[in-house]
Amino acid sequence: MRLVPAAFAPELYWRGLTALQAVITHKHPRAIVPALLLADAIRHAPDRRGRFLEHALAEAERIFDGVSDWLTDPYLAAVLAPYRGTCHLYW
Repeated sequence: MRLVPAAFAPELYWRGLTALQAVITHKHPRAIVPALLLADAIRHAPDRRGRFLEHALAEAERIFDGVSDWLTDPYLAAVLAPYRGTCHLYW
């Protein structure tokens, strides 16, 4: 999968690179969150020991509640900046 190399990028860049890869591949911002959740599962697989779904659901809930650490990632924010305020055009 194209996502795997992005999952193993340096800590400062993996989220932004994953989001960029998702948009380039799928041409739609809806692909970003699932790609981030999958990259997170891949990146932290040894620590999670097969409990990927639980962690993905917990992170998705944190994103929805606005308390995810991902929401303060400056590189991810820079990558997503072109979509800010225009996502309604994609639905």
